[in-house]
Amino acid sequence: MKAPSFSYYMHDGPTAFSIELAGTLAAEGANKLEQDWRDASAAIGNKELVVDLSFLTDIDPGGVDHCSAGLGMGRRS
Repeated sequence: MKAPSFSYYMHDGPTAFSIELAGTLAAEGANKLEQDWRDASAAIGNKELVVDLSFLTDIDPGGVDHCSAGLGMGRRS
């Protein structure tokens, strides 16, 4: 069975670090995102983290749990 399509783009801006997520967020993609986030986080400093979920088409419950715990993300309305 083919894994669901998932991609993300990380951008280090002057005041914020943003991550744009696209496709289907499942545990496997969330794990890769967490690894890349840990690598990038040391260089980010105290910038605001912005996570754009606009292009997600589906979210696997395991992916959400893994990603939110691993990135320490909160939610802002």
